[in-house]
Amino acid sequence: MKIRLAKASDAEGIAYAGVKTWQTNYRGIFPDEELDKLSFKEAIGRWKKSLLLNRIKENLQIIVAEDLEKGIVGFAAGGKYENTDPYDCEIGAIYVLNEHQRKGVGTKLVEKKVEFFQTKGWKSMIIWALKDNFQKGFYEKLGGKPKETQPYEKWGMKYELVGYVWEDINEIIF
Repeated sequence: MKIRLAKASDAEGIAYAGVKTWQTNYRGIFPDEELDKLSFKEAIGRWKKSLLLNRIKENLQIIVAEDLEKGIVGFAAGGKYENTDPYDCEIGAIYVLNEHQRKGVGTKLVEKKVEFFQTKGWKSMIIWALKDNFQKGFYEKLGGKPKETQPYEKWGMKYELVGYVWEDINEIIF
């Protein structure tokens, strides 16, 4: 498994990992019919645009987990966004294909993101997760504390996000 910076040609693999992860991990949380309608083509377009912007924004970074035989199996994006305060940085997205979960891929992605954050001198970090997401235990295992909440609306329905916080990213448990 190789963790590396994403490049423009990775848009399709990132889109596939993102859409498939949403369709498997969010069943029973979001309406199935909406998950089934998620478009790979639209996701590829969004990721192409994000990857181009990523190259000109020094405080944001997108990385991929690449299996040498299967291609991109996960990704993470994050940095300092306009609304990250009061925290120094945020992992805004982390997705790993279902069949590659619980194999250390997510941990490696977080570890690489933290290395990037440390080069920037950032100390505190937040990751937002749906309150009903069964994967939130992953953040707790890494030492994240559920500290913040905020409403989230998707497909005309209201949900709650929980912000998992690390006051000092040097204390993340890998």
